[in-house]
Amino acid sequence: MNFKTIQRLKNYQVLNTGNINMAKVMAARLYSKGFLDFIKTLLLSLLFESNFIYKDSKSDFIISKNFDSDKRKDYDFIYKKLKDTLIDFNEIIFIKRFKPFYLLLNIKNTIIYYKKNKSTDILFSERVKISLLENYFNNLLIKLHSFSFNSKVYISFCDSYLEENLAAQFFNYNGTLTATLQHGQYRLNNKGYESTDSESYLNLVSDYIFVWGIKTKHEFLKAGVNPEKIIVTGALKPFTQNNKIINHKTIKSFIVFLNGESHVESNYKMILLANEFAELYDFTYVIRPHPMNPLKKYLKKTNYKFNGLVYKEDQTFNNDFAIVHSSGIFLELMSKNFPFFHLLDDYLDSIFRNDYNNFSNITELKCLYESLVLDHSTFIEEMTKDYKLFNIASNFSELDLRYKSAIKSITNKIK
Repeated sequence: MNFKTIQRLKNYQVLNTGNINMAKVMAARLYSKGFLDFIKTLLLSLLFESNFIYKDSKSDFIISKNFDSDKRKDYDFIYKKLKDTLIDFNEIIFIKRFKPFYLLLNIKNTIIYYKKNKSTDILFSERVKISLLENYFNNLLIKLHSFSFNSKVYISFCDSYLEENLAAQFFNYNGTLTATLQHGQYRLNNKGYESTDSESYLNLVSDYIFVWGIKTKHEFLKAGVNPEKIIVTGALKPFTQNNKIINHKTIKSFIVFLNGESHVESNYKMILLANEFAELYDFTYVIRPHPMNPLKKYLKKTNYKFNGLVYKEDQTFNNDFAIVHSSGIFLELMSKNFPFFHLLDDYLDSIFRNDYNNFSNITELKCLYESLVLDHSTFIEEMTKDYKLFNIASNFSELDLRYKSAIKSITNKIK
C-alpha cells in the first residue's frame, strides 16, 4: 500500500472503533512489502492473539514496550534507562500468543470487518489486509478495556507503532496523560520518498514526545507537530556517555553501515561505491548490518575487497572511516569522533544534509577522503558541532536530570 493511501485511510470513519483510529494503529504494517508480507499478516491475524502482560506496582506511571529484547538489544537499552529514571512504575509488555483454535472465529470476524470496510476506496487485497489487522488489534482493544488502569501517566516506547499506538489512543480517551520516547533518529521524510519512518510524526498520538536534540524538534515542527508536545531531553543511548576521541590511524580498511529495509536501494548503492573505492585505494571494507537485514541479497553485491560482517564495537571502530546513509549509528560515530561520510541520494532526508561529509558519487567520496587525510582535526570539529544539535545531553547524569525534570513538568499539569 502506498503512502497516500495509508494517510487517506486515517480519515475513514469506518476505521474508527470506539474512539480508536484503527488506521493509525495498523499504519506501520501497511507499507508495500509484497506477497510474503501479506501471508505473514494473514497468519498473524488468523492464528495468533494480540495480548499483554501487566505488572502492577500501584505506581502513578505505566510504561510499555512491544519488541523482543533479545532481538533488539539496542531498543532494550533505551527501555532500561527509562526504568532507571522512573524507579517506580507499572509495566505493560505486549506479546502475541499462538491460538490456532481461534481460527474459525477469526475468519468469521475478518469477513465481518471486510463487509464493513467495503466503503473504503482501496484494492481488494488492501481491504482484506486492513480487515485482518482490524480483527487482530480489536482483540487487543477488548483486553485493554477489561483492565482497570489507575495510573496518571502512560509512557510508551514508540506510540507511532502498532500495539503502543493503540494503547496511547486508549489511555488518551480514558484521561491518562501520555508521552512517548524517541527510539531512533526521527526526521521529516523528503516529499515523494515517504516510508514507515514518516509515521514517527504523522502517527504521534501522545500528549508529549521526549526527543534527543534540537534537530529532531525542528523536524517535528516542520511536520506541523505542536511545539508544546515536544520536550528536548537527550538520547537514552550508550553514546550519550561515550565521548571518547578515537586516535586517528590509517589501516586501509573502512566500514559500511546498512540501513533497515526501508532504504534497500541506498544500501545497494553504498556497497557498490564501497567496492569501487576499495579497489581505487587498495582498501578492504567490512559491513555492519541492521538487525532486520536479510543478508544474502546484500552479500551478492560485494566484491573481493569485502572482508566480512562485524557486530562488536572493537571490530566496528578498528577502521579508518565509515560510510553511512540513514542508520542511527551515525550519532554513535559522532560521539566517538569517528569520521564518516554520508551518502547523499534522493532518499537522504534533509536533516542529514551538510557541507562537510555528504557525497553522491565516487568522485565526491574520493575528495572527502583526501580532505580527511589532509585535515583530520577540522573534520572532527565540524562533526562535534553537529552532534550537539542531535543530542542535547553530554553524559548520563545530565540525561537523568533532564528526563526527571521533563516528567515532573508534565505530571504537574495533571489536574
